[in-house]
Amino acid sequence: MPFTKGQRVRMLVESIGDDANDVERTYPAGTLAVVDDIDDRGIHHVVVGPPTDDSIVQCFDTGPEAEAAMKALPYLRAEPIPYSSVVGAGVLLHDETGKVIGKIALLGVEGGREAQEALRDRLVKAISAGQPERQVTHTKRGSTYDVVASAALFQVSDRQDLHGIPKGRIVEDGDPVTVYCNEHGTFVRFPDEMVSPRFEEVTS
Repeated sequence: MPFTKGQRVRMLVESIGDDANDVERTYPAGTLAVVDDIDDRGIHHVVVGPPTDDSIVQCFDTGPEAEAAMKALPYLRAEPIPYSSVVGAGVLLHDETGKVIGKIALLGVEGGREAQEALRDRLVKAISAGQPERQVTHTKRGSTYDVVASAALFQVSDRQDLHGIPKGRIVEDGDPVTVYCNEHGTFVRFPDEMVSPRFEEVTS
């Protein structure tokens, strides 16, 4: 299938290249990417990894080479179907235009209404995870980006100096952050704060 500019894809091959600082980076097969541009020769320019100015840009020829290197990702939005004593609970699937393209029926799940609604909510969350809220275009570069959380809240652990005065932390361009979410919202925190005793890994 032909690819289009701004399309989200999953890489089928390992991607190796230098970033804007001439540091070599490697992204394994399975990494998410964006078709940044398709030039007039049909060459696909693909931003590999997080869509930032420092991401690796891979180039693939049109046709078989591009199709062997990446796989288009379909857009799916999941909508919960309220429980009914006749048909049970379910999930509606929409494409990027809002058109209904599928339905998951949960009638017959053991545990009755409560079990169906719990499974429905888990499916909606899993299907919707990582789906963009909207897309925006960088006016200078012309690149298209997915907005995955437009109102994420930055969190900083309490830090005080020797006098008990709260200390802030400076965020510089290119600093890594961790994005996490639950039913209360989406949050951003420094990676070194996502550790014990504030957080513990879920192992089960």
